[in-house]
Amino acid sequence: MLQLVFYWMGDDITIPSILVKSIKSSNNDHLKIIQISDYSTKEIDGVDKILRIKKTKNILMDRLSGYSKIETKNNQTIFFDADTIVLKKLDLNIYEPGIYLYRRTKSAMFNQKYNYLYPELANKQIIETMPFLAGIVFIIDEYNFFRDLYISSKNLSVNLKKWYGDQVLIKQYYEENISNLKHIKPSLFNVIEREPGSKIQLDLRNKYLAVTFKGITKNYIEQVFNALNDNNFFIKN
Repeated sequence: MLQLVFYWMGDDITIPSILVKSIKSSNNDHLKIIQISDYSTKEIDGVDKILRIKKTKNILMDRLSGYSKIETKNNQTIFFDADTIVLKKLDLNIYEPGIYLYRRTKSAMFNQKYNYLYPELANKQIIETMPFLAGIVFIIDEYNFFRDLYISSKNLSVNLKKWYGDQVLIKQYYEENISNLKHIKPSLFNVIEREPGSKIQLDLRNKYLAVTFKGITKNYIEQVFNALNDNNFFIKN
C-alpha cells in the first residue's frame, strides 16, 4: 500500500489542511494519508488514519516517536513535512525496496546567534552537520529505520532533543549504513527557503512532485495553494 505520513501538533491546522487538500487534488485518493498528532490536535479533514502520541516538550523527538510506529514493511511509505504542497501524482513503483533520503542542495553557515545553544553545530556549514532533510523520506518495503533513530535519540544532548537532533541522527545513521541507503533525486522537490530581505523563488516548470516551505516561507503556503487552485493547476497536471 502507498501511504503518506505527516506530523502536526497545535491548534492552528491551516498548514496540514493544505497538505491534505493538495494530496486530494493531485492524487485521486489512491494513497492512504496518516496523520500523527498529540491528543489535543484536531484531526485533519480527509486523512484516513490518525495516530495519537503523548506530547512532550521536544516536538522533533515526538515526531520521531510517531514515525517509528508506522509499519513500512510491505508498504510504500512517504514521510513529508506538513508544510508541503503535493503537486503531482505520487508513484513509487519505479523504486526498488529500500530507504531513500533527500540530500540538501543548499547550505549556509549555522545561525551564529544560536551557537551557544548548539555548540555541536556552531561555526559549521549546515550541509556538513545536517546533510539530509528529515522532512522528505521514502521507505519502500523496508524496515522502519525511524525506530532506530528514536532509540538513539535517548542519548542526545538536551539541546539537540529540543531542536535539530533528528537531522543529526539521520547523518549518523547514514554514515553507519551508507551502503544500504539510497538517494531521492533532488529534481523531484522544490525546497523553498528565503533569507531576510530576499524574494521567494517558486518555479514550477520543472515538474516537481512537491514543494516544501522552510522557515519563514511557510507563511506563504496558503497563498500559493490558493493561487494554484485558482489557476486550475491540479486539473491541468
